[in-house]
Amino acid sequence: MVVLRHTLPDGSSHFDWMIEHPQIRSEHRLITFRCVSKPNQSELGEVEKLQDHRAAYLDFEGELSGNRGAVIRVAQGRVRFITPLSGSDEFPRRTEALIQWDEPDHPAFRYKFEFQRDNIWRTPMIHGPLYDPLPPGYSGPVKKEPEKPEKPKKEEESLGLDDTLPIDLAAESVAPAQPGQSKITTFEQKLSARRHEDEWARSPNVTGTGAIHVKSFHCRLTGDSLEFLDRQINEWLDAHPQYEVKMVTSAMGTWSGKLKEPNLIVNVWV
Repeated sequence: MVVLRHTLPDGSSHFDWMIEHPQIRSEHRLITFRCVSKPNQSELGEVEKLQDHRAAYLDFEGELSGNRGAVIRVAQGRVRFITPLSGSDEFPRRTEALIQWDEPDHPAFRYKFEFQRDNIWRTPMIHGPLYDPLPPGYSGPVKKEPEKPEKPKKEEESLGLDDTLPIDLAAESVAPAQPGQSKITTFEQKLSARRHEDEWARSPNVTGTGAIHVKSFHCRLTGDSLEFLDRQINEWLDAHPQYEVKMVTSAMGTWSGKLKEPNLIVNVWV
């Protein structure tokens, strides 16, 4: 892609913006627009589309034959068409392209070429600047703008489940197994045979206010374990009809025993 300043014999001048068609290999493959202002310095507004020019103008500078004046290159760059182009000579009436000029620290911009009337086109800049350069040629991925680094998360936001619920109950002590006795020990929650409130200094009241004691239950995160937990809580309440439930809380945490595994802990306040 080049921009040539075309100076006519009468001293007037304009800019010829020439973009090489990526799908055509014939000599006349430069899509050409006549511009009043230099394309890489301002919004172009309306431009005039000329006949496709010869590829020789990508490198040519000097006097033109037939008393047509002279041209000099004033800018060059790279183009990647976002709108697919076919191998035909017809330029789509709505075409978008990423354009970057070969100038120090010059960003890339996204342009739209829109047909207006006759040979008049409109070429607004619709997005930019993009500070990562385009790759040479017409293919390859287009780099995105550099992303802003994410703010570091606060310490409390990065805590896992085990950090927020540090439940680490010591395993029950188990007597050494006798010779011939199985070393496998099962753990289960059983209702105590003794009266639960015998150890309490205060008796639960049925006033609707004020919890006095709490009973905790736990189970693994399986369907059968949850059903067993329901049965435990119901049996405990049935065995103590004088208790009035004031509040129930629950939490998730790692239960430490023979194995460490996630558990649901339910606290029933009476």
